[in-house]
Amino acid sequence: MSFLWAICPFSYCQSLDEHILRSLYFYDDTIDFLCGIKIGLEASFALNKNISLVLFAKHMGVGTLLGSSIGRSKTESVWTLYASGAGASFREEEAGLSLRVFLF
Repeated sequence: MSFLWAICPFSYCQSLDEHILRSLYFYDDTIDFLCGIKIGLEASFALNKNISLVLFAKHMGVGTLLGSSIGRSKTESVWTLYASGAGASFREEEAGLSLRVFLF
């Protein structure tokens, strides 16, 4: 049995969204320090010297990344600040069972 962990020291994300029905573009820019963590447990059962069965469960979370969102219409060239302090977060859980085969 093993315990898995990882810490994200720095995150920077940016995106460009096109809202077709409203004819708008939005550009988001977010940044944060020490905001992500991944933890998990893994158990391995050796069936023989070359084959093992692995059961795992993991959780990954990224806290709220703060930034700004600016936008413009398709017909204008001027970008307007829509939100300062806008943010996004991310959560992911995974669990699984795998078979590891060592050839050498």
